[in-house]
Amino acid sequence: MAMTILVLGTDARLSDSLSGSLAATGLPVICVDSTPLALAQLTAGTIGLALVDAATRDLAEGALPAIRATAAGAHLPLVVLTDGPAQGRADWARDLGATAAIDRAAPADELLALIHRLTG
Repeated sequence: MAMTILVLGTDARLSDSLSGSLAATGLPVICVDSTPLALAQLTAGTIGLALVDAATRDLAEGALPAIRATAAGAHLPLVVLTDGPAQGRADWARDLGATAAIDRAAPADELLALIHRLTG
């Protein structure tokens, strides 16, 4: 069975776009719109990589540390989707405890390349 990608975000258009792009390549995708739902999926043990939209509403309430700890415990990559500038994005991701960061509007092939690089 292929690795499942978890997408956490409250922007339905972004989640639908990511889901469609990833599913078109054969990767199963689960989209959730809250931290509790993301944590439930992460602890279920079926997720291979988590994509977290930095604009998700409850991330501002300190949810990212719980997601990060759960992802780290499961030894899976955590990628933050951001609108921030490309310069310094890797350092910003590291400061958050994420494996990587990528622009929310990145082309699908760029996102897929990052996913394949992180999941080898």
